[in-house]
Amino acid sequence: MGWTTPKTWAATVLTKEDLNQFLRDNQNFLKTNVAWGTATELTIASGAITKTQSFHKIDTEGDAASDDLDTINGGSEGEVQVIRCVSSARVIRVKNGTGNIEMATDVLLDETGKMLTLIYDGTNWQVLNYPKENIVAYGVVGRSHAGRVKAA
Repeated sequence: MGWTTPKTWAATVLTKEDLNQFLRDNQNFLKTNVAWGTATELTIASGAITKTQSFHKIDTEGDAASDDLDTINGGSEGEVQVIRCVSSARVIRVKNGTGNIEMATDVLLDETGKMLTLIYDGTNWQVLNYPKENIVAYGVVGRSHAGRVKAA
């Protein structure tokens, strides 16, 4: 469900049902896409997950020790996604350029406190913020939105 464009009420009769639907749909959109709330768990399947809200804990397929995340399905242009691993014992490698995730380099989510923030441009998920462990001194590696990034 996407954002419902506000109506011009002067041209039509405002009904209780119409207003309730309009308010409910937009409230649900904001809850899903803006308010972080509690992170829900998603499990990688063949390198992909499908977002259901804006904050997720990611688990490896079959509880493997590590797994690659290539693609995040779902999303509308401008939506933000924050992800972290579900357990430090199961490492998630978020892959750059393999599916629809675009970053300066791959990113390891190997601690539950490391979070990666992405924004959807309508085609790809672009990095907004790397985990702090991926940011290194200026001039070390290629330029990114978040500064300099070390290879994962």
